[in-house]
Amino acid sequence: MMVTMAATLGAALRRSALFLFGAFAIGIVPLAAIVVRAEVAAEPLFSWRPVAQALAAAPADTEIVFEAPQEYQLVAALVFYTGRRITLIRPPGFVPPTYLAPYADGMFIARAEFEHRWTSGRPMAIVSDPVRRRERAEGLAPDPAHLLGRFGDRWVLANVPAAVAR
Repeated sequence: MMVTMAATLGAALRRSALFLFGAFAIGIVPLAAIVVRAEVAAEPLFSWRPVAQALAAAPADTEIVFEAPQEYQLVAALVFYTGRRITLIRPPGFVPPTYLAPYADGMFIARAEFEHRWTSGRPMAIVSDPVRRRERAEGLAPDPAHLLGRFGDRWVLANVPAAVAR
């Protein structure tokens, strides 16, 4: 910081735009290092990549379900990182916009349908609503529910044990 201030003062005294540019370039290096370190530290809390990595432990035929908040578009990043189709649990009182009407039946399922599929024996995983804060995953899915990971306010559970899913 002191080096940047001294270089900026020197540029002002010299009335040199090139020297000022150099001073700013020197100052940006520590700032960039701080920003990159902060992004790495915050990734598990905000990025969908760690969630997708946890889901990668599940067999390829595992149906992934997202407990969608009203802002169901949050699923887009999960779709991007997993490269897979994601089924959404219809939020209470949700009325799909008209542009989704032709696709809504294939995208959204009712909570009761999710619970039926979960207990049917076929492999499933669920990612919790990231907007809803939960201290514990109880009630997110019927038993058996095995923890694949927790990332901030997002829980990832599967209906098969992690050792079997890998």
